[in-house]
Amino acid sequence: MSAVSDDIETVDAARKALREISGALGVSAILLAVMLAAVLVADRDVVAPIGALALALSLSLAVVVMRRTRRITHARDDVLAQEREGREQLDRTLAATRRFLETESPLDLRRQICAVALEVFDCTAVSLSEVASDHLLLLERVPWGHPYSGADRQPIGELPGLREALETGAPHFVADVAETASGSTQATAEVVGGGSVLSVPIAVGGVTGLVLGLLWDRVIPEPQGTRRLAPQRFADQAGLALEQARYRAAQAEIASLNRTLRAMVQTDPLFRAHGTVADVSAAICEKALTVFEAAGAALWVEADEGIELRLRRPAAAILPPRIRIPFAEHPDFGDDLASGHPHFLADVEHEDPVLWERYARHSGSRSQLRVPLASAGQARALLVLSWSEPVPPPTAEVSAVASRFADQAGVALAEAARRDARVELAELHARFERSLLPSIALESDGATAATFYRPGDDRLSLGGDFFDCLELPDGSIALLIGDVAGHGPAAAALGAGLRNAWCALVLGGWPLEDVLGGLQAVCVRERHDPYAFVTAIAAAVTPDRRQLRFASAGHPAPLAIGAAPMNDADNGPPLGVARGAAWPVTAVALDPVASVLLYTDGLVEGRAAPGATERLGTGPVTELLAGLAPGGVTAADLARLVAAATVANGAGLADDVALLALNLRR
Repeated sequence: MSAVSDDIETVDAARKALREISGALGVSAILLAVMLAAVLVADRDVVAPIGALALALSLSLAVVVMRRTRRITHARDDVLAQEREGREQLDRTLAATRRFLETESPLDLRRQICAVALEVFDCTAVSLSEVASDHLLLLERVPWGHPYSGADRQPIGELPGLREALETGAPHFVADVAETASGSTQATAEVVGGGSVLSVPIAVGGVTGLVLGLLWDRVIPEPQGTRRLAPQRFADQAGLALEQARYRAAQAEIASLNRTLRAMVQTDPLFRAHGTVADVSAAICEKALTVFEAAGAALWVEADEGIELRLRRPAAAILPPRIRIPFAEHPDFGDDLASGHPHFLADVEHEDPVLWERYARHSGSRSQLRVPLASAGQARALLVLSWSEPVPPPTAEVSAVASRFADQAGVALAEAARRDARVELAELHARFERSLLPSIALESDGATAATFYRPGDDRLSLGGDFFDCLELPDGSIALLIGDVAGHGPAAAALGAGLRNAWCALVLGGWPLEDVLGGLQAVCVRERHDPYAFVTAIAAAVTPDRRQLRFASAGHPAPLAIGAAPMNDADNGPPLGVARGAAWPVTAVALDPVASVLLYTDGLVEGRAAPGATERLGTGPVTELLAGLAPGGVTAADLARLVAAATVANGAGLADDVALLALNLRR
């Protein structure tokens, strides 16, 4: 509209000049008529003065008209030149703004707007600021230089007339900002050498929220006509492009959020799955890369006044597993754990230069999102997501998804830790139980031992049955087998205690006749139940391998290949039943090649056949044993004996089973 008004004013001025020329010509015509009349009456006194006057007046009017016409022509030429220049600039503006359509990211578009404006309007610098209450917050500047650091704030009131321009949406021109402005705005203008500035409001979505600042390092005339119209049209196109970019970014964000939510739904089974801490840690990092479209994911745990890296995907040489970062050097990590909320770093290089130089720049971690993983109400782990290029802060929706992800990941880690602890405890218990079983090694030629052990309780590696075999300094071989009444850890503990006590007695030189008495005292002292009892056999093979001597405390007699049957041997009461009891010793001769089998009643107390009421007894076991070669019974042979008893029973044997076979050759 201003350009059209200028054209109308120019036309009006031309019309006024024409009217003035017409009036001057009318006066000249009248004077000429008077002079002609004087000639007709032949009055010389009248003709001469009138003629001179008419001639002078005509010449004066001609000069005035020529000067006036020249000025109007020059003014008109200037207006037309400015109009042409303004229209050319407007055409360049409209052509240049098409480049906005090539930019997708709102952040990149802000930089592009400033760069294009710098090119179109031939100014020294261009800035783009956000209207924030009573201030303008600098968002972008081309070229970017001192003193602008990305957080420059300019009070609107320091530039007279700017507030009114923002309210009306009209461009605001200041010929010399250093003289007109006040406060920090004036100081900044003096530092950068600012001259004139044209502030052009930009409306996005119908709301004036941005200001485009065109700056010159010299004082220029105020733009008029289309020269003033071009920046406004540029701002309109920039506002439209920003609105479209924000719309595209919002659509992309919605799509990304939908993908994130779908990935979260698919991630749920992961957190319910079984696995070790290492398995779950790897799954958390790998899923985080997909869910949040990150370039890196690292899981850190709190350790010794700092954090220790458990795992990173992908791996980075600068960050090997188990590397520690002390809180004293980087306290932000401790604060992040304590806060319990996600913490975003848009640019690690500027926000934490020390961390950037030490680790982040080498691992490609420009932007970071640190998410505490809480379990039992307290965060002990930190998931750090990273991107190789600066990314915008996460929206509230994405932050909520990150918190949800962290909650489930924290629960998964806690459950995995409990599973690992249970497995470790079970392995420790199993190792402890296995350590209670003897490791039999006979050094004499012609003597070997084979063993078999299976507890009746599947939860334990060791039951109430126990056995041992020792070669003594005099060349004799001592044997022990026993069965604690009952099952479970208490029975296993009592059996292990009795075996250790037996080792101490025989290695201490106690005679065979007294060994069971010593075990009786231990049984009474160590048993958990005052009514608990133990059956046992303490035996010894003489140094010459010709005789087996044994004392039985209510236990099944040994079986042998290459020796007389022992079913009728003397038998005393079980340990822990009768005070002052005696346990007689039985002696049995051995063939030059023989095998002696000590066993617990779990082998023979099963059913003789599936569903039968009769017990298996020693008959089938003796028959099977008779089929073996004397002096060569192996652990595999013992396993086959137990397997046959299991098949006959029709199910697993309910009681503990222990077998000790001593093979002798002389």
